[in-house]
Amino acid sequence: MAMDDHLNSSNCCTKKRKSCFEDLTTSTQGRVRLKRQARNINTNEFDASNSQILIWNCQGGSRLTVLYLNRLLSKHHLDIFFIFETKNNLIKSKAILRHLHNYHVEVILATGRSGGLWFGYSKNVLLSIFSITDHSIYCTVKNRPHCLEWDLLCFYVHPSLSARTQFRDEIKSFLENSTRPWCICGDLNLIVSSNEKQGGCAVSRGETSLLSQAISECNLIDLGSSSPPFTWTNRRDESHLISKRLDRFLANQDWIHEFPHVHVRKLASCGSDHHPILLSTKRSWQNSAQL
Repeated sequence: MAMDDHLNSSNCCTKKRKSCFEDLTTSTQGRVRLKRQARNINTNEFDASNSQILIWNCQGGSRLTVLYLNRLLSKHHLDIFFIFETKNNLIKSKAILRHLHNYHVEVILATGRSGGLWFGYSKNVLLSIFSITDHSIYCTVKNRPHCLEWDLLCFYVHPSLSARTQFRDEIKSFLENSTRPWCICGDLNLIVSSNEKQGGCAVSRGETSLLSQAISECNLIDLGSSSPPFTWTNRRDESHLISKRLDRFLANQDWIHEFPHVHVRKLASCGSDHHPILLSTKRSWQNSAQL
């Protein structure tokens, strides 16, 4: 049975026009993966020194989270977004994403009621994806004005110990062979110190060692966040409330040198127990009201 896929902003999803979803393939794990089409884009408009990137564990593409995502896209004029734990099948993903006419979108479908990724980037962004898995996106972004190329690694790390260990090993392997500036982002399900957890049991050394080791061994720099730093909460009553900083942006010194005005802030949560996290490389940071 033929299935159609890739979100192409130049085509409208109507019966009279070619479908905006094409080139769908099925991976060996039984997941459906989008393949990008060749396209003509105006790369001269994109300036990575004036860009915005959003990451968010939306915990399912419910109507509420979709409305909020649309609002974030409109308000912040996002260049790149990475949405994970979408928990949606092909039909629902297509229905949700088809209105994003200014973005190219890659989708990894959920397995049952878990997982799922949406990775979108503006038509004006010159971006090459060279690896997609059920938990990660590896790509290279090119900034036309200065011909700068840098690597972006987006992760959703499952909370299991094996997945968190795999994340550490993956980034070590990749970064050892990388010569470009790079940035890592996503829900890492890891903390680096007791300051990144509030409530619940005391933080053990094992809870912080994996990410601490990765930061040290790979010379990673945490790009920070707005205060308080916690990006996730279990949404219980005050006596049982637990909060952690699980979502973040990390980079190497070369990337920070290219984007010295980078700012990261936590946006208001909506429909999820995770906050969206917004990175901006703009020179003038507008402290506009959060959504």
